[in-house]
Amino acid sequence: MTPPPDWAERVAPFLEHVAYLVPDEVQRARFIQWLGHIVRRPGELPHTGYLMVASETGIGRNWLGGVFARVLRGYCAAGVPLGPVLDGKFNGRLSQKLLAIVDEAREGLSGNRYERGEALKRLLAEEHRDINPKYGHARVEYNCCRWLMFSNHEDALPLDPNDRRVIVIENPTTCRPAEYYSRLYALLGDAQFIASVRAFLAQVDLSTFNPGERAPMSEAKQRAIASV
Repeated sequence: MTPPPDWAERVAPFLEHVAYLVPDEVQRARFIQWLGHIVRRPGELPHTGYLMVASETGIGRNWLGGVFARVLRGYCAAGVPLGPVLDGKFNGRLSQKLLAIVDEAREGLSGNRYERGEALKRLLAEEHRDINPKYGHARVEYNCCRWLMFSNHEDALPLDPNDRRVIVIENPTTCRPAEYYSRLYALLGDAQFIASVRAFLAQVDLSTFNPGERAPMSEAKQRAIASV
């Protein structure tokens, strides 16, 4: 994926949209490092995943998922249903993936909340994992898969007050104009834009990024914990 000479200019819509989805500057800087870490150090699993919570639909989080399905083509599992994975059912789609994207998480109020909570911790941080495909043989793989989860509900995940694996970000509540999203989605078919995003992430400064960092306790995370 060879970037164009003007990749630093072409990546601007990506950065603008990330700034819209993650308005807090400190949270955004860390999130961009987390994304850059996937590209720069794919074999090093950070012990945190992200949950983005929005009270409104249509703000463009699926576009972000679409970008990464293309930037990490072949190594991104998009549209993963989280519940079956937490329950230990078929997970062959996760084999050899660097990023898994959950479009709509709402597992916090399930009847087996404790079991799912423990499964979530293992999912985010275990060094090796069992791959149980629907067809073929079960096997053990080294785990390099990060998790980016979206939800419109604060009770998205079975979190407890001592959780140190999930970073929760509150997304904006006001959608941008339709023309803005039309321009964004058109870029998904632009190979030079996708190459520009990858080029940007490949040069993200990771000098202050700690893969083993504990997820901070934000106000959004406090609400997510209280909701379950």
